[in-house]
Amino acid sequence: MLNPFSRRFCLALLLLISTAVCLAGDDTDPVTVAIIGTGDMGDSLGPRFAEIGYAVVYGSRTPGSEKSQQLVARTGHNARITTQKEAAQAGDIVVLAIPWPAMIEVAQSLGPLDGKIVIDISTAAEQAADGYFISVVETSSAEMIQAWNPAARVVKAFAVQASYVVDDPTVVGGAG
Repeated sequence: MLNPFSRRFCLALLLLISTAVCLAGDDTDPVTVAIIGTGDMGDSLGPRFAEIGYAVVYGSRTPGSEKSQQLVARTGHNARITTQKEAAQAGDIVVLAIPWPAMIEVAQSLGPLDGKIVIDISTAAEQAADGYFISVVETSSAEMIQAWNPAARVVKAFAVQASYVVDDPTVVGGAG
């Protein structure tokens, strides 16, 4: 039995993936998910997408590094790694798993993302002296990414980044 948080998280993930897949192409077209960034969230989401049958292409600053190659091996046979721009161009769905403020440069350097579904998982905030997070942008990160890529379909997701839940849903009472 899933606890309420796990249930909402799993349902949101399934809805996001199914919506993205429906928008990306019909059943005859293979769907490729580009994960831009191989850090904490990127290396958690990529294997999950591959696990449910999608091709995954990682975009990394260091695609030839040992860490990058290990991630591809862990993800499986439907995975590969290349530069951030090449991955974004190869993906039907592009997951921007880059921390803010690096997102400002990265999201503007991926080339045209026309017609692609772009999932922004960044948090444009910093921790204030009182411990609370405050926004560092006047609008939302997704709105900024949409402005930089006007012909893309930008979606905001995972505002609270919890890679440990993606890695192991049982930590919050979910099914593994």
